[in-house]
Amino acid sequence: LVIWTNNEKGIAIEALSEFRKMSYSNSPSIERNDFSIYRPTFEIIDSWKLISAKESELFNKLNVLVNIGRLVRVENIFNVQQGIRTGNNQVFKLIFSEYEKLQKSEQKFFKLVIDNGSIKNGKIIKQNYIWYPYTEEGLTIKNEKELSVKAPYFYLNRLLPNKEYLVKRAGISEWWGLTRPRNWQFKQSCILCSTEFGKSDSFAFDAKGEYVIERGYGWQSKKEFKDLDDYYFYLAIFTSSFFDKLLSIYSKQLAGGNWFDLGKKYTKDIPIPKISDKTNLNEDQFCLNRESHIYKKMVQFGKGISIGEFYEHTNRENLIIEDIYPIL
Repeated sequence: LVIWTNNEKGIAIEALSEFRKMSYSNSPSIERNDFSIYRPTFEIIDSWKLISAKESELFNKLNVLVNIGRLVRVENIFNVQQGIRTGNNQVFKLIFSEYEKLQKSEQKFFKLVIDNGSIKNGKIIKQNYIWYPYTEEGLTIKNEKELSVKAPYFYLNRLLPNKEYLVKRAGISEWWGLTRPRNWQFKQSCILCSTEFGKSDSFAFDAKGEYVIERGYGWQSKKEFKDLDDYYFYLAIFTSSFFDKLLSIYSKQLAGGNWFDLGKKYTKDIPIPKISDKTNLNEDQFCLNRESHIYKKMVQFGKGISIGEFYEHTNRENLIIEDIYPIL
């Protein structure tokens, strides 16, 4: 038996009161918006995770769609990679106005950064820069003398005054480097990204690879997408209100609001559509390929979302529910 309640004050006591009444009336279940009492027909996702009766019904239907091949899991399509850990954000991050004061020769060692405040309604907001002297070969500044010449302002004003602290960090090779620079970000490339904690409005697409991700996640495709439009397709999925329902079922909700952990552990099992490479729509009744109307429409929505347009769009939600996640 599952007794599920939301986090509102007094609801748990009310739910227990109704549970006692159920024992006398032999009612099979109770379902309200603020609590549910029911016998689940599914395996509990994890020992910590309970869901409402309504979510339980959706969970079962999603499993059917996965089992018949209509949907796959996030982990089948994406590697969800954790962002940078600097070791000291006050040292390594610059606000936009401070970055603008640097010489061009020094600016090249910094990149725009995505943190938990950098994405709003599916669009990336340029806010801060982060020290990132890395390329595909790794750290580009090899010694302290080179550091003082190539990045004089940052060396004198940020790094040197904090050297004693920075040297003591565990697991570093050079004291002016980041604690966890994440070598998967050394190569500049386009990527779907999310904040560390959030919901459907916390996803975006960095089409030019301009940013590095700090307090967030990079959603790397396991197999290289054949078309850039694939990213926009998934952006339209992840930024939908229906995706919030999926997060509510599969992810860990944070105290104090409708926020979820968007890391790999809590998103890997979420069912999502797979874009097929088949060109003949008749080959598979569930085929979703790049020539289909659904794909093209979702790409259109994704492109609009990425530039701040069409975020609230009923047509997109209807398309997702009726054609991509059909309720059986």
